[in-house]
Amino acid sequence: MEVATFKAACAACGQEFLRPELSDFAYGDFILCTKSGSDFAHFSVIENPACKLVEPQLPKGVKLTDVMASLADPVSEEPLVSYPVCPTCQSSKLAFWRGEQSGKREVLPATFTQFLELSISEQQLAVQEAVRRVAA
Repeated sequence: MEVATFKAACAACGQEFLRPELSDFAYGDFILCTKSGSDFAHFSVIENPACKLVEPQLPKGVKLTDVMASLADPVSEEPLVSYPVCPTCQSSKLAFWRGEQSGKREVLPATFTQFLELSISEQQLAVQEAVRRVAA
């Protein structure tokens, strides 16, 4: 999917960088980021079969996007997170984002192959472990 990129700035190191952002009309669609901030993946809550398995198991107060990022297959051999990350210093503290639009980039779909290949009981355990990781 081709996604518009916007200028963002890191509050920790001051570096400006481009970050893909979906439009306000992209209901149920989310962009995940690698822990290094160098790559991205997108998923749709409505269309993703993994979401249908995960959502009923979530305790109140736990964000679906956080758990889905934790369960997603790695991108460029890196785990995904649901928040923006500075590609220079890996801080998640941004001074601003959604600044001036500055081009477009391709963002591949997030995959959940490893999770979906588990048995039902293993999927339930994987969701419980993901909830513990994101709640910590």
